[in-house]
Amino acid sequence: MKHVGAYALLFANSSQKTIWKQYGFLKLDEQFNVIFAVLLYLMEQSLKEENCTIDDIGAYLDSLNMRYFDKKMGYEDCKNLGDFIINVVLSNEGKAMYFEGYDFGQREYQAMNVSYVANKIVYLDSEVRRTSYYLTEDGYNLLLSTLEIDSNLKITIHEMIFKMHLEKQSYDKAVDDIKNVFNLMRIQLQRIEEAMGRIRRNALNYSVADYENVLETNLDTISDTKQKFLSDRELVKTRARELEEMNLNVRRLDEKEEEKLRNLGIIENYLNRAIDEHQKILSSHRRMRKPKILPKKQRFRKCLQMRAKRILRNLRKERKRKIPMKTMFL
Repeated sequence: MKHVGAYALLFANSSQKTIWKQYGFLKLDEQFNVIFAVLLYLMEQSLKEENCTIDDIGAYLDSLNMRYFDKKMGYEDCKNLGDFIINVVLSNEGKAMYFEGYDFGQREYQAMNVSYVANKIVYLDSEVRRTSYYLTEDGYNLLLSTLEIDSNLKITIHEMIFKMHLEKQSYDKAVDDIKNVFNLMRIQLQRIEEAMGRIRRNALNYSVADYENVLETNLDTISDTKQKFLSDRELVKTRARELEEMNLNVRRLDEKEEEKLRNLGIIENYLNRAIDEHQKILSSHRRMRKPKILPKKQRFRKCLQMRAKRILRNLRKERKRKIPMKTMFL
């Protein structure tokens, strides 16, 4: 129910606010489009690990307004709207947000905390103190739950969430994260293999640009994945070894620690499988490096040659069978 709660709280914090009408966003769909545009911008900045201040958000909204929304707003208006979205809609004016979901097993409601964004203090030009905003785990999950995130970007997002849980030692959640990453990499490999099959079956229908697009789109997001996974695997091995040594030399592990050790083993197994999938993708990439795809002019020339051969065959048949000339091109 937490995904439902995330949408419900977003709607509750946004609806019936007069600031929307003040800037000309009268309909709910307009308002939600602006909110999710800001969330996507926050995600982009978070993934790039770049600062995202209210000034940055204001400039981003200003550019969107000039190109798309066409509302009577200047930069300061966009900055004020950005501040409203960040601090009221997404942060509830600094107050904790909870959604109560009914647990049918326990037969009672349970309060679930929802937090879309967090902030940190940054110094611009080594002197100017600013607040920079970034997406939290709930913020990423909200965007992922829309199913409108580009499939290639999902791997990067799930990797980041996995790393976050690994560092916090939330190994039960990290198990789910690495399973998601592994499944997405399997899908990625399947796409490349399907593309290879289409190209091999009918190479004349694919230009070099088509080939590059098919290939690069699938490989850009996994270029540095293997190194990350190798580093994560070493971390997992180290923490598992620490727990095993504690169990042997210090004291018996309690129930929670034993569960952590089991989860670390599962994570290591999936990391190994993910590294194998990564290698398969790169191997597929190498097999596609020199596809038999001809440039457009060569394809046209080849088509003319094939047609000329067909005409010559018809001429030979015509001579043998003495078929009238008008039928030889049919």
